[in-house]
Amino acid sequence: LKVLGIHACELRPTCPLLRAPLTSLEIFDSPVWTSVGAILDTLSVLPCLETFDWGVLSWTYDSTEPFIMPLLSASTEYNPRLVCLPHLRSVTVRTQIEVITYLFTHLTFPPSCTLIIDADLDNFLLAEVESLYPALDLAFGGRLITAFPDATAGFTVMYLKDFQDDAV
Repeated sequence: LKVLGIHACELRPTCPLLRAPLTSLEIFDSPVWTSVGAILDTLSVLPCLETFDWGVLSWTYDSTEPFIMPLLSASTEYNPRLVCLPHLRSVTVRTQIEVITYLFTHLTFPPSCTLIIDADLDNFLLAEVESLYPALDLAFGGRLITAFPDATAGFTVMYLKDFQDDAV
């Protein structure tokens, strides 16, 4: 098994399907993990992964075990456990910003990897914005510096907006 797609299905992280030598993993609206640590555990046994697409809607975990949401400050921990995905070419993640920043401070992958990040900010309080900036910097700042090592190249302005997708 090289490609696994799961949509609106309940699956345990210990399922043998998640231990196969996958090159592509797509999970949408399926309560598989109960913490970011569990996601990292799964990804750590998938070193051949080239594509990772994961989307969680706010109601995905309503009827099952709750997802343990990390604090934004957890993304700024010293010397985090890193999961190396050397073949990763594409990542699409759609979930809460706290999960995204924590996940990306614990993953290493090639700088050529394409990232699509859809951050759910529905439960994010504006008063917490001061803790968001350091978490975003740790999660993505180093990747931007690697992508644009010359100060004259790359982004000169970046906007972070609350993205509302009414199509889903």
